[in-house]
Amino acid sequence: MYVFNDLEYYITAWAYGGSGKGMKKQFIEEVTPPPPQRSNFTRLEPGQSIEHLRYDKLDALGIGKPGNYRIDFDYRMSLPREFTFGLPVWQGMQSASALIRVVNQSPGHTHQ
Repeated sequence: MYVFNDLEYYITAWAYGGSGKGMKKQFIEEVTPPPPQRSNFTRLEPGQSIEHLRYDKLDALGIGKPGNYRIDFDYRMSLPREFTFGLPVWQGMQSASALIRVVNQSPGHTHQ
């Protein structure tokens, strides 16, 4: 199975406050990646995985004051067959969440 290397284009992040209400983001993540090249894909053997670190500014996610928050990350991969070079590229969606507690936020603070 192959995976597209630059996961950043296909991961979205949303923050939710303690009440479960979504926070209003200050940016739009809908950035179209450049057309892929064959070198943009990594082959994963059974049992292997790929990891992506992401650094988001809390204020960009709508988090502006102390409290408990949940950040949901969704990875959606759906490439048309003509962009996969005949490779068996993983297509689908994966989700993960992180619970964070903001105690004292300073301007420009980021969360991983």
